[in-house]
Amino acid sequence: QYLQWQDKGGLLHPSFEEFLDRQLVEWDSTGPNNVQSSFWAYFTWRKHFDDVQIFDLHQSGDALTNFVCTMIPTANHTCLLLNEYVKEKGTTMVKRVSSNFHTERLAEAAYSKGVLKKGLVKILPVHIAKFTMSQMDVNSNPKYWSCLSKPLENRFWNTSLTFFENLYHQGNGGSHVSREEWELAKEKHDSLFRSLKARGKFCDINPESILENATLTKQIFGKFYTG
Repeated sequence: QYLQWQDKGGLLHPSFEEFLDRQLVEWDSTGPNNVQSSFWAYFTWRKHFDDVQIFDLHQSGDALTNFVCTMIPTANHTCLLLNEYVKEKGTTMVKRVSSNFHTERLAEAAYSKGVLKKGLVKILPVHIAKFTMSQMDVNSNPKYWSCLSKPLENRFWNTSLTFFENLYHQGNGGSHVSREEWELAKEKHDSLFRSLKARGKFCDINPESILENATLTKQIFGKFYTG
């Protein structure tokens, strides 16, 4: 559905702000008894099995090593070997790479404005834009960013903290977690949230700000640009 242009039956890629807002609305609509999907699965399977655990993919360190060492209690030798390997190589074995739809959204906006050649298959300007933008500082330039509004950012923080609190208590002995331990963990969560915000992780490309610059738009789309 996303491979076709919007006037050919295709769908527009949402911005991060639009996507996040929809997710939070869906979460809020479930009411006071809302349960994040990981915990829904946990409580469902726990009815049938004694040893059901939640694994935090976002914890620091190598994901594979963490999984083996924390989720497979009898894999002591493998855990040791993995830790030694990661320490020796100085890198993680499993890399969690994030992705975005910057070039897709820019191409869709350019198509709507009529500045791309007619009859193009959508994937062509998307691919050329992905290449040229990787050679430029457009993605990393705050001038071309669109970031979360303060109300949405606050909603995001509150929901993130709720998820984290559930995960932390469930993974650390539940009611046995002391208030001091939780306050320290909460401060780490808040610090990480602020760090991600400062690095622009909650921002998205602003297609309109790029398209206002005809020279830049031509550089990005090359021969597919008509102006």
